[in-house]
Amino acid sequence: MLLLTFLPVQARSEPRPRYPYLASEINNMTKVDQEIRDKFIQEISGGKQFTAKTAKAMNEIDHVNTERMKWIVSKFGWPTPAMVGVESCSNAWLLVQHADADHPFQKQCLKLIEPLARNHVIEGRFYAYLYDRVAQGENRLQRFGTQGKNDAAGQLIISPVEDPKKVDVYRKEFGLTPIEDYAKFLADLYKQKLAPDWRAKLIAPKKGSRSFVGAGNLFIFLTQLSLR
Repeated sequence: MLLLTFLPVQARSEPRPRYPYLASEINNMTKVDQEIRDKFIQEISGGKQFTAKTAKAMNEIDHVNTERMKWIVSKFGWPTPAMVGVESCSNAWLLVQHADADHPFQKQCLKLIEPLARNHVIEGRFYAYLYDRVAQGENRLQRFGTQGKNDAAGQLIISPVEDPKKVDVYRKEFGLTPIEDYAKFLADLYKQKLAPDWRAKLIAPKKGSRSFVGAGNLFIFLTQLSLR
Protein backbone atom coordinates (compact mmCIF):
# COMPACT_ATOMS: atom_id res chain seq x y z
CA MET A 1 0.00 0.00 0.00
CA LEU A 2 1.44 3.32 -1.04
CA LEU A 3 2.19 5.72 1.77
CA LEU A 4 0.09 8.83 1.32
CA THR A 5 1.60 12.14 2.31
CA PHE A 6 -0.58 14.75 4.00
CA LEU A 7 0.06 18.20 5.37
CA PRO A 8 2.79 18.02 7.99
CA VAL A 9 2.45 18.49 11.70
CA GLN A 10 5.38 20.55 12.88
CA ALA A 11 7.56 18.71 15.37
CA ARG A 12 8.29 20.68 18.51
CA SER A 13 12.02 20.43 17.93
CA GLU A 14 11.77 21.74 14.36
CA PRO A 15 11.90 25.53 13.90
CA ARG A 16 9.06 27.15 12.02
CA PRO A 17 9.94 27.17 8.30
CA ARG A 18 10.78 30.44 6.66
CA TYR A 19 8.05 30.01 4.03
CA PRO A 20 5.13 28.11 5.61
CA TYR A 21 2.78 29.00 2.73
CA LEU A 22 5.24 27.41 0.30
CA ALA A 23 5.45 24.32 2.49
CA SER A 24 1.66 24.03 2.46
CA GLU A 25 1.50 24.27 -1.31
CA ILE A 26 4.21 21.63 -1.80
CA ASN A 27 2.45 19.29 0.61
CA ASN A 28 -0.89 19.74 -1.13
CA MET A 29 0.67 18.87 -4.49
CA THR A 30 2.29 15.81 -2.95
CA LYS A 31 -1.01 14.61 -1.52
CA VAL A 32 -2.52 14.58 -5.02
CA ASP A 33 0.64 12.93 -6.40
CA GLN A 34 0.48 10.10 -3.89
CA GLU A 35 -3.26 9.51 -4.23
CA ILE A 36 -3.03 8.81 -7.96
CA ARG A 37 0.01 6.58 -7.42
CA ASP A 38 -1.84 4.67 -4.74
CA LYS A 39 -4.54 3.93 -7.31
CA PHE A 40 -1.91 3.05 -9.94
CA ILE A 41 -0.15 0.57 -7.65
CA GLN A 42 -3.44 -1.08 -6.73
CA GLU A 43 -4.08 -1.62 -10.43
CA ILE A 44 -0.65 -3.12 -11.24
CA SER A 45 -0.26 -5.23 -8.09
CA GLY A 46 0.40 -8.86 -8.91
CA GLY A 47 1.39 -8.17 -12.52
CA LYS A 48 -1.95 -6.74 -13.67
CA GLN A 49 -2.22 -3.94 -16.21
CA PHE A 50 -3.05 -0.37 -15.27
CA THR A 51 -5.87 1.47 -17.02
CA ALA A 52 -5.22 4.14 -19.62
CA LYS A 53 -7.49 6.47 -17.66
CA THR A 54 -5.32 6.24 -14.55
CA ALA A 55 -2.09 6.64 -16.53
CA LYS A 56 -3.49 9.73 -18.27
CA ALA A 57 -4.58 11.23 -14.96
CA MET A 58 -1.15 10.60 -13.44
CA ASN A 59 0.60 12.24 -16.38
CA GLU A 60 -1.65 15.29 -16.15
CA ILE A 61 -1.04 15.64 -12.41
CA ASP A 62 2.71 15.28 -12.94
CA HIS A 63 2.66 18.00 -15.60
CA VAL A 64 0.83 20.48 -13.38
CA ASN A 65 3.09 19.72 -10.41
CA THR A 66 6.23 19.95 -12.54
CA GLU A 67 5.32 23.35 -13.90
CA ARG A 68 4.65 24.66 -10.42
CA MET A 69 7.90 23.20 -9.04
CA LYS A 70 9.80 24.85 -11.89
CA TRP A 71 8.40 28.19 -10.80
CA ILE A 72 9.22 27.52 -7.13
CA VAL A 73 12.79 26.52 -7.89
CA SER A 74 13.29 29.51 -10.20
CA LYS A 75 12.09 31.94 -7.52
CA PHE A 76 13.40 30.34 -4.31
CA GLY A 77 16.09 27.85 -5.29
CA TRP A 78 15.86 24.37 -3.83
CA PRO A 79 13.32 24.25 -0.92
CA THR A 80 15.55 23.31 2.02
CA PRO A 81 14.37 22.23 5.50
CA ALA A 82 15.07 25.74 6.80
CA MET A 83 12.83 27.19 4.10
CA VAL A 84 9.88 24.78 4.14
CA GLY A 85 10.52 22.21 6.88
CA VAL A 86 11.88 18.66 6.68
CA GLU A 87 8.72 17.02 5.35
CA SER A 88 8.07 19.60 2.67
CA CYS A 89 11.70 19.40 1.55
CA SER A 90 11.18 15.64 1.10
CA ASN A 91 7.97 16.28 -0.78
CA ALA A 92 9.66 18.75 -3.12
CA TRP A 93 12.16 16.06 -4.06
CA LEU A 94 9.32 13.58 -4.62
CA LEU A 95 7.58 15.91 -7.06
CA VAL A 96 10.79 16.46 -9.01
CA GLN A 97 11.43 12.71 -9.02
CA HIS A 98 8.13 12.35 -10.84
CA ALA A 99 8.91 15.09 -13.37
CA ASP A 100 10.06 12.50 -15.92
CA ALA A 101 8.55 14.42 -18.82
CA ASP A 102 11.02 17.24 -18.17
CA HIS A 103 14.50 15.74 -17.94
CA PRO A 104 16.30 19.11 -18.20
CA PHE A 105 14.45 20.28 -15.09
CA GLN A 106 15.33 17.07 -13.23
CA LYS A 107 18.96 17.53 -14.24
CA GLN A 108 18.88 21.14 -13.05
CA CYS A 109 17.55 20.03 -9.67
CA LEU A 110 20.15 17.27 -9.44
CA LYS A 111 22.90 19.89 -9.60
CA LEU A 112 21.15 21.93 -6.93
CA ILE A 113 20.72 19.10 -4.45
CA GLU A 114 24.09 17.36 -4.82
CA PRO A 115 26.02 19.79 -2.56
CA LEU A 116 23.09 19.87 -0.14
CA ALA A 117 23.12 16.07 0.11
CA ARG A 118 26.88 15.83 0.47
CA ASN A 119 26.81 18.44 3.24
CA HIS A 120 23.88 16.71 4.99
CA VAL A 121 21.52 19.64 4.55
CA ILE A 122 19.06 17.21 2.94
CA GLU A 123 18.88 13.41 2.93
CA GLY A 124 21.45 11.70 0.73
CA ARG A 125 18.88 9.38 -0.78
CA PHE A 126 17.29 12.33 -2.57
CA TYR A 127 20.43 12.74 -4.64
CA ALA A 128 20.81 8.99 -5.24
CA TYR A 129 17.25 8.47 -6.51
CA LEU A 130 17.28 11.54 -8.71
CA TYR A 131 20.74 10.70 -10.09
CA ASP A 132 19.44 7.33 -11.27
CA ARG A 133 16.26 8.87 -12.64
CA VAL A 134 18.23 11.38 -14.70
CA ALA A 135 20.64 8.68 -15.89
CA GLN A 136 17.80 6.42 -17.03
CA GLY A 137 16.12 9.37 -18.77
CA GLU A 138 19.34 9.93 -20.72
CA ASN A 139 19.68 6.21 -21.52
CA ARG A 140 22.71 5.87 -19.26
CA LEU A 141 23.46 3.26 -16.61
CA GLN A 142 22.21 4.08 -13.17
CA ARG A 143 24.66 4.16 -10.26
CA PHE A 144 22.64 3.34 -7.14
CA GLY A 145 20.24 0.69 -8.44
CA THR A 146 17.04 2.52 -7.52
CA GLN A 147 15.24 1.95 -10.84
CA GLY A 148 14.05 -1.28 -12.40
CA LYS A 149 11.85 -3.07 -14.90
CA ASN A 150 10.19 -6.38 -15.69
CA ASP A 151 12.22 -8.93 -17.63
CA ALA A 152 10.88 -10.91 -20.59
CA ALA A 153 9.16 -13.32 -18.19
CA GLY A 154 7.41 -10.48 -16.39
CA GLN A 155 9.59 -10.82 -13.30
CA LEU A 156 11.06 -7.92 -11.39
CA ILE A 157 14.72 -6.98 -11.85
CA ILE A 158 16.88 -4.00 -10.97
CA SER A 159 18.02 -2.20 -14.12
CA PRO A 160 21.76 -2.51 -14.91
CA VAL A 161 24.15 -0.36 -12.89
CA GLU A 162 27.51 1.25 -13.58
CA ASP A 163 29.43 -1.07 -11.29
CA PRO A 164 27.61 -4.04 -9.67
CA LYS A 165 30.58 -4.69 -7.38
CA LYS A 166 30.48 -1.18 -5.94
CA VAL A 167 26.73 -0.52 -5.97
CA ASP A 168 26.38 -1.14 -2.23
CA VAL A 169 29.33 1.16 -1.54
CA TYR A 170 27.62 3.90 -3.52
CA ARG A 171 24.31 3.21 -1.79
CA LYS A 172 25.80 3.32 1.69
CA GLU A 173 27.50 6.65 0.98
CA PHE A 174 24.09 8.24 0.52
CA GLY A 175 22.23 6.41 3.27
CA LEU A 176 20.56 3.62 1.26
CA THR A 177 20.15 0.00 2.34
CA PRO A 178 22.02 -2.82 0.52
CA ILE A 179 20.75 -3.64 -2.95
CA GLU A 180 19.70 -7.12 -1.78
CA ASP A 181 17.32 -5.68 0.80
CA TYR A 182 16.04 -3.09 -1.63
CA ALA A 183 15.20 -5.64 -4.33
CA LYS A 184 13.20 -7.75 -1.87
CA PHE A 185 11.46 -4.64 -0.57
CA LEU A 186 10.35 -3.64 -4.07
CA ALA A 187 9.13 -7.13 -4.92
CA ASP A 188 7.02 -7.12 -1.77
CA LEU A 189 5.76 -3.57 -2.33
CA TYR A 190 4.58 -4.22 -5.88
CA LYS A 191 3.61 -7.86 -5.28
CA GLN A 192 5.96 -8.90 -8.07
CA LYS A 193 8.08 -12.03 -8.28
CA LEU A 194 11.79 -11.22 -8.08
CA ALA A 195 13.68 -12.83 -10.96
CA PRO A 196 16.03 -15.58 -9.69
CA ASP A 197 18.89 -14.12 -11.74
CA TRP A 198 18.25 -10.47 -10.88
CA ARG A 199 21.78 -10.04 -9.47
CA ALA A 200 23.35 -11.18 -12.74
CA LYS A 201 21.19 -8.70 -14.61
CA LEU A 202 22.77 -5.82 -12.73
CA ILE A 203 25.57 -6.23 -15.29
CA ALA A 204 24.83 -4.16 -18.38
CA PRO A 205 24.46 -5.98 -21.70
CA LYS A 206 26.78 -4.92 -24.46
CA LYS A 207 25.83 -1.79 -26.34
CA GLY A 208 23.67 -2.63 -29.29
CA SER A 209 21.69 -5.21 -27.35
CA ARG A 210 17.95 -4.54 -27.31
CA SER A 211 17.97 -4.68 -23.52
CA PHE A 212 20.71 -2.08 -23.03
CA VAL A 213 19.78 0.34 -20.23
CA GLY A 214 16.31 1.68 -20.89
CA ALA A 215 15.07 -0.56 -23.66
CA GLY A 216 12.41 -3.17 -23.11
CA ASN A 217 9.39 -3.24 -20.85
CA LEU A 218 10.22 -0.57 -18.29
CA PHE A 219 8.67 -1.20 -14.91
CA ILE A 220 7.73 2.11 -13.32
CA PHE A 221 9.00 2.39 -9.78
CA LEU A 222 6.63 4.89 -8.25
CA THR A 223 8.90 6.54 -5.75
CA GLN A 224 7.40 7.14 -2.34
CA LEU A 225 8.70 8.54 0.89
CA SER A 226 9.16 5.12 2.46
CA LEU A 227 11.51 3.82 -0.23
CA ARG A 228 14.91 2.95 1.18
